[in-house]
Amino acid sequence: MENVADYVAHLSAQLYEWDQRLARLRERAELVPAQARLNFFSDIELLELRRKVAGQLIREIDAAGGEAAEDERRALERIWADLRGSLQNLDVKIG
Repeated sequence: MENVADYVAHLSAQLYEWDQRLARLRERAELVPAQARLNFFSDIELLELRRKVAGQLIREIDAAGGEAAEDERRALERIWADLRGSLQNLDVKIG
């Protein structure tokens, strides 16, 4: 297991980047027709919820330090992969 502080710092930086992407997606979604906008905002809200869950898991791993359970890391990795893919898909859909 890599150093927990480095791991948490890396993930936190990625979350910050994703927060910026979500903000840009919200701005772009404002420009599409009303029905599509509702769908996009629904998708964005779901991504924001997943992002919050990922943030909570990062805080738990950080608090546990070297004692971070592998289950927490695996759960975070699953959420991470899902969030990354969903962000990419939504980015393409909104155009």
